[in-house]
Amino acid sequence: MTAIRQRQIGRIHGLAKEACLDEETRRDIIAQVAGGKRSSKDLTAAEADDVIRRLEVLVGGGTSPSVPHSRRGIAMDGPFAGKLRALWIAGWNLGVVHDRTDEALTAFVERQTGIQAVRWLRDAVEARKAIEAVKGWLAREAGVDWSTDGGRTREANPRQRVAAAQWAYIREHANQTPAPSLADFLRRTAGDWQLAPVKATDQQWQTVQNALGTIVRTIKADFERGRAAAMKWADTADQATTAEAFAAGGPDFLKGECTDETPAYHHGWDDAIRAARRTKGAE
Repeated sequence: MTAIRQRQIGRIHGLAKEACLDEETRRDIIAQVAGGKRSSKDLTAAEADDVIRRLEVLVGGGTSPSVPHSRRGIAMDGPFAGKLRALWIAGWNLGVVHDRTDEALTAFVERQTGIQAVRWLRDAVEARKAIEAVKGWLAREAGVDWSTDGGRTREANPRQRVAAAQWAYIREHANQTPAPSLADFLRRTAGDWQLAPVKATDQQWQTVQNALGTIVRTIKADFERGRAAAMKWADTADQATTAEAFAAGGPDFLKGECTDETPAYHHGWDDAIRAARRTKGAE
């Protein structure tokens, strides 16, 4: 076996940084892909390539959201740019935004509202329309609850609302959550086991959002791979569901793709196979 190359180590760490992964999350992903190994230095060259491909999926090929440029050369430096960018990155962490660049943000706002960035970057009324358009889209597509109760927000921090939607998605689509509760996950990432969610800072919630975003994007990427597998094999309708597959040792297209211990283990396989069974039954 060929040992991992230094350039591969550099690539893994560079992609992990671009995806805003902390060390523990980076090691979790390596372990998922490389059969339990948690350090890039322990990988073979082939395993390193697999880890790099997984990280490239998570990064999505986008540039850093902090790059202050946007469509048509308009600088994203107005008084309302930060709010819109934070919402857009929230969409990235919720797995509904696939291009986290400023160009994609300005294009989306213009499609949804007809408002060009040169207006909403400086005008408060136009900025509010743009902000509400993005918030409404995140509510519809990702289940973020922005509602209020008696004039008081149900969660004090908007980033907490995003994290709550992420947590709900992970609970529904994964076989386990990264902690017993969202509050526990917050405390673990903050390194403060006495921290109350209402006392957490914007940065602490952003760290949570970034970490959960990695898990959400992994689940969604694997979900699509499951559907692609269902389309690729003609006899998929005769294959077992995931639970049945593990009991039987796994059908061919599952082998090497996921394990029962994978934290991001998803239901994409099951959904795809059941859909194929329904289609076959209708023929």
